[in-house]
Amino acid sequence: MSRLFSTLATIWRLASPYFFSEDRWPGRILLGTVIALELISVAIDVMFNQWNNRFYNALQERNWDSFVYELAFFCVLATIYIVLAVYQLYLTISINGFRSGGGAG
Repeated sequence: MSRLFSTLATIWRLASPYFFSEDRWPGRILLGTVIALELISVAIDVMFNQWNNRFYNALQERNWDSFVYELAFFCVLATIYIVLAVYQLYLTISINGFRSGGGAG
């Protein structure tokens, strides 16, 4: 347990100057965005698991209306997941372009 606290203290010691520098607001916004994206990603994964249960129950029960509804729900969920993945990729490219000195433009 003390090793964990030591590691966290080291991470804080390395990261804290950045979050209190002139670039603190963009850094804090990026950190908040990354945390929000990860939480949304986990929520979507949970929704996929719940959908899986409902979808295969509809197949097992041969319930056509439920089957069609679950297919439509899957399309919406997959679209949200793809948009989120593209946004994460855009954010990664923008951040890496900023770090390498190139424009993110």
